[in-house]
Amino acid sequence: MAIVNLGGTYPVFRAPSEGGTIELGGQVGMDTRFRMKLPQKDMFSADWMVDAYLARAQGPWGMRVRAIHRSSHMGDQFLQATGAHRIQLGNDGFDIFGSRIFGPLRAYAGGEFIAYSETDPVVVAPGESDRFQAQAGFDAGWPLPPFPGWSIVGGVDWQSAQRTGWKTSLAAEAGVRFRHGDRSARLVLRAFDGVSEVYQFFRTPEKFFGLELVVNP
Repeated sequence: MAIVNLGGTYPVFRAPSEGGTIELGGQVGMDTRFRMKLPQKDMFSADWMVDAYLARAQGPWGMRVRAIHRSSHMGDQFLQATGAHRIQLGNDGFDIFGSRIFGPLRAYAGGEFIAYSETDPVVVAPGESDRFQAQAGFDAGWPLPPFPGWSIVGGVDWQSAQRTGWKTSLAAEAGVRFRHGDRSARLVLRAFDGVSEVYQFFRTPEKFFGLELVVNP
């Protein structure tokens, strides 16, 4: 498997506010997967996200509210090679997250309410709906004094959604990060166990270990 993620955060307005900061902006992202073990290396999914956010930080506390639109698409080559059928999956909603910094560790938790869903009812867990999902976790970074700009990083993330009958998904990562000004790069080992992160296969159990490189230019 090869996973490619592209996106960015674009602040529009930032100002001091009662000893902290307040920021308004937008985000856009795309997650794609490719089947590298097959000769055609076909892309079998592309998940899109765009949002507008309002964020507030004061001391060790942080809060973010977003209005989000998501859509999911299956790759044409994958459809032709397998005869699979795309799930109609897209939604518009709102989420709210809070965070607290404890020294090198940041803990966060939040939830999302989906106001409008295009998800095919037939693929939602029996007796459930596509309305709510929850997320919590922590991440941390420990500087390496002998190597300026370098640090050891890690984290654990938990997610659960009503559409899958609140099945648990856990992700963990550990590795190194290099930061120079506003630019950074992170190389981590990542493990995942839960329902698939690919929206088109969100009812499918998935486990994987991988090497992940994230660059923030």
